Amino acid sequence: VNFTCDARRSISEIKGDFPMIDYSLLEHDHDDVWQKYEDKFGPQSAFTHERESKDHAHLQARASKFFTWIAGRAETELAVVTHSCFLWNVFAHSRLGGDLLDYERDLDLKNHMEQWFDNCEMRSVLVVFQ
Repeated sequence: VNFTCDARRSISEIKGDFPMIDYSLLEHDHDDVWQKYEDKFGPQSAFTHERESKDHAHLQARASKFFTWIAGRAETELAVVTHSCFLWNVFAHSRLGGDLLDYERDLDLKNHMEQWFDNCEMRSVLVVFQ
């Protein structure tokens, strides 16, 4: 969440385009992450630099909350669709000083996962919770 294109529309607006989706797990109608940074820095026109990408503590907390949520799911296969910046920060978490992920000394995998995502790139990942 750095630029206007990163902000999502309100759920009430999105429901009109995608009525078949269950939005019940979303806590807010508005984009609360975008709102946090807009409250802090002002509108995009007033602050054109990176917002969330420079807030490593928030990214670590958000990634941790994300994995905790995944760990509690009953499904064994999930598709996650999100911005490449968030995924890059999740998979490069150790780069931010966190210990959320352990690549078990597989440096090739670590190097691959810490590379920037291409537009619309899909990566398959096996996550094991211990």
